[in-house]
Amino acid sequence: MNYCLRIAPFITILAGLGLGLAVQGAEKSITIPVKPKADSPTAGIQEAIDALGPAGGVIRLQASEYALRQSVKIPSNVTIQGRGPETILRKGKQAGSKLVAPAENQDRSVRVESGAGLAIGDEIGIFDQTTVGWEHSHAICEANGRNGIALWDGAGNTVKNNVCLNNSQSAPGRYSGIWLAATSASVISGNRCIDNQPAKTQKHGIEELANCQANTVIDNEATRNAAGSFSLLGKEGPQSGNRDHDQLR
Repeated sequence: MNYCLRIAPFITILAGLGLGLAVQGAEKSITIPVKPKADSPTAGIQEAIDALGPAGGVIRLQASEYALRQSVKIPSNVTIQGRGPETILRKGKQAGSKLVAPAENQDRSVRVESGAGLAIGDEIGIFDQTTVGWEHSHAICEANGRNGIALWDGAGNTVKNNVCLNNSQSAPGRYSGIWLAATSASVISGNRCIDNQPAKTQKHGIEELANCQANTVIDNEATRNAAGSFSLLGKEGPQSGNRDHDQLR
């Protein structure tokens, strides 16, 4: 079987957002401040999380930009704290290449046609034409400066069972809980997108632009967003089972 190689996040990467992400359940017994580290594929964040040990704690990020080339793996007893829209996690542009030869089960190395855009330390994924993309699931994306979760210029991704709460803090009414642009063949399912603030900031619960195609947006819930729960303008994709609680009240 012929495979391709793609740089892609697999756990939890929020690209270009002002950080307000908190993973609930941290004991907060230890706090580690983290400055951006250019020589780390996670800008020093994963190293700090690992240094907390099994007891967990708090990782405190500065008002700065953190460039990510790998996924950040966050245990349930760790909280990531930023400075609202002043803290940004940014993922670089996705790069990819076809393989020179088919990859086999248990292979430890592959050869690619082009290494353009690839660097030592990058996280990679090997996929065929059926199994592609990345999955973002079971996260609480709260009080980000921009969108809670953003997908653009990609395909075959999964955003499932997340909570997007009170985002777009840097520009009230501009950014949504989940935002899709130039995205295709992705699955958005089981998410809850809510704005429970007196002054609403989160534009839509889920916003899909008209340049999207064949996305599956099903069984999501949204309520109390500034401009309505759902704005789904993509073409040729199922959009069933989404519950707009504003209309149900």
